[in-house]
Amino acid sequence: MNRVNKNSITLGGVVCLALFCLCAQAPLSANAGSGTGVGNGVILGKVLYPDSTPVVNGTVRLRTYDYLADTSGKLRWGRDSVFATVFTDKSGNFRIDSLCTKHVYYIEVNDEKPSGQQATLYLDTFKTDNTLQLETRVVKPVKKITGNLTLQGLPVNAYIQIFGLEKIGRSDAQGSFTITDLPEGKCEEGECTYRLHITSVQPSGSVVQIDYNLEIENEGGTLEIELETGGNDNDD
Repeated sequence: MNRVNKNSITLGGVVCLALFCLCAQAPLSANAGSGTGVGNGVILGKVLYPDSTPVVNGTVRLRTYDYLADTSGKLRWGRDSVFATVFTDKSGNFRIDSLCTKHVYYIEVNDEKPSGQQATLYLDTFKTDNTLQLETRVVKPVKKITGNLTLQGLPVNAYIQIFGLEKIGRSDAQGSFTITDLPEGKCEEGECTYRLHITSVQPSGSVVQIDYNLEIENEGGTLEIELETGGNDNDD
């Protein structure tokens, strides 16, 4: 398997984000109970609408930093050593317990209304104790990425996944793809960073993979990616 490191991205600027998972994944305990069974960490948070009313019964998904969605399209619910799903209460609060305190976590909060889906995305880790209190957030409209993938000038049929999220796209025979319902996180200067993973099986049977960080503007935009063979890492 060839892991490709070279890439060309056009989308109003690209910024590298150096964040690393701090510990190896802990195994799921046989007596996990209602928690993930891997530690004694607790994450607390609160989400509101722009008018300061609470987001009630919003879906809260926690995933580890390197988590990738299942390419079969099956959404994972419940709890495990790398993910958890809970809901906000009548005050907009949520709590996720029994967590490994050495992981870096994405916490995605989604609220779906007839008027449109709104969401927010945290990226955080435990600091000095076992309780992580997240900042209160206001949900915002979700984003969409559309684009085209090419390999040596030819369209690529591939999976496009986003680390830490249950989001996945699939390019068609022309290389075109769309990923919808992206939550906006803590953006800087009007841009939000997402970590993408692309996997393409070539006619020869070899697998081309590429990871990189992408910044998109608040209004969304078009992503154009060119994959190049000849990376420095080769996995057989």
